[in-house]
Formats: sequence, C-alpha cells, structure tokens
Amino acid sequence: MKYTADKKVVIILIQEPYINQGRTVGIDTQYKTFTAGEARTRAAAITNRKVDAKLITQLSDEDTITLKMTNGDTTIILGSMYFDRQEPLEHDLTKVGAILQHAKSVGAIIAIDSNATSTSWHDTTTNNTGKHLEEYIISKQRHIMNEPSPNTTFESRTGKSNIDLTLLTSNVLRRISDWKIRDEESNSEHSIIKYVIRTAISHNTKPKGQKFTVNAKSMEKYQENIGRAVEKMFREQSNKNSEHVLDERLNKRILTNNHTAQQIEEFSEAMRRAFEQSFKTPKTTKVTQK
Repeated sequence: MKYTADKKVVIILIQEPYINQGRTVGIDTQYKTFTAGEARTRAAAITNRKVDAKLITQLSDEDTITLKMTNGDTTIILGSMYFDRQEPLEHDLTKVGAILQHAKSVGAIIAIDSNATSTSWHDTTTNNTGKHLEEYIISKQRHIMNEPSPNTTFESRTGKSNIDLTLLTSNVLRRISDWKIRDEESNSEHSIIKYVIRTAISHNTKPKGQKFTVNAKSMEKYQENIGRAVEKMFREQSNKNSEHVLDERLNKRILTNNHTAQQIEEFSEAMRRAFEQSFKTPKTTKVTQK
C-alpha cells in the first residue's frame, strides 16, 4: 500500500489478491475493500473512502467485482475480473457482456486478468483463448487500452506475458490517459498498471499556459504513434500493412460501416492519444492503479 499512498492512488482494481482466512490482507484502514461471494476471492476493488463507489451486487462474484463510481455529474462503471483458465471463455464473456450492457449509457473500464495472450495487446504469440477474446472485443467494438511497453504485465519463473488487460467502452476513451506498466515492485507476479481517469472533461480546446514542443523528432514520433494507433484499430501488426494500405482500409471502414460517426470519433481519439504520446502535454492528478 506504500505505492498507493505515495502516488495518491484512489482506486485499485486487483486480481488474485492476498487472502487470509477468507479476507483480503494488507489494506490500510483509510481504504474500503469490495469483494463478493463466499468461495475463494480472485477479484477485488479498493477505493479511498472519499470516493463515491458502490458495489453492484448482481454483477459481482468471487471472480468479478463491479462498482458504480460517481463524481459530480459523471458516473462510470468499473470492473475487476479474473478469467479462470479452467472455465470456458464464454462463461467470463457472458459476465463481461452483462457489465457492458449495464454501463451502456455511462461507459465502463474493466481491468482483467485474462490468462490470454495476443499480439493485439503486444504479446509475442496469440494463444487460442487470446484469439477468441480478440474476436469478441472486435465484434463488440470495444477497446484495449494496453500500449507497447518494455515491461510486461506478468512475469514468473516460467515466462513473461501481457495477460492483464484494460478494456474500455467508446464513451470513456477520452477519460483515460497515461496508461503505463510501472517498474515498482508489486509483491506479485503481476505488474502495477497505472492510468488516469478524468471525471471532468473540459470542452475548451485551447490550452492555458501550456507549451508544446514541436520539432522534427517529435513529428516523426507522432507519425509512428498515429500509424500504430490505426494498426491497433485493425488489430494488425505493422509489418503486414504499409501506410498506403492502412489509409485505404481506414477510408473503406468509415465508408462501409453503419456507425460512421462512431468510427470518426474513434479515429479522432486515436489521433489525440498519438499526440499525447508524442508531444508535451498537461498532467492530471486523479489516478487509478491496477
């Protein structure tokens, strides 16, 4: 909990927490712990007591915790999920679908220990579970926040992978920034993943008092990041498509998809994220950590 206090983290979404006699351990009293069910707990959520968060009991069990977080006029559904590799993937996807349906009007952020590898979330290989999970995410037009990183979300004596995912709905894309796999010790085989949730978004597009460094190097970085963002929209690797092919496919996707406005919004969001990754941007203080 030292990292949590030092970084002023207000929400923690945990999978496979430490349990002693059926209860999570090591949690400071200034935080509130959310668990559910009577069997072994494999998902939990922890919030600062000042956060307005409520457990949605009908969408929660030992492997899934679903919270309704409210700040002013903004409500977001948060989920912490553990996918049991011994269970059929459809079992967990049914629960994901129920959460997404509940969050349809407000948006959802779900932290998942998926036990699934995929090149779509920057693993070196795609296993069978990862392939089916990819197909589900694409079919539901959802988004994986995971970004390329020299670190992995999971490391054990048997290997490394990026099985921990941050799943988003389109209506919260603009609220998430600074997604990063941290270097700090987590006392677990899983790494700390930190990101910012903006519960208030300014519609004033003119930055106040903020300077942006634009030069040849940063522009080159921006071109790389926007290309990667478009590739991510198609869930394909950079060595498969040239810039020209990606441009043609993006144009075709917008023209042929029935959800044209949504497609344009997603591409605009991809451009914004590429900008934030390439140029100096303002920092915010509201942090969520997994």
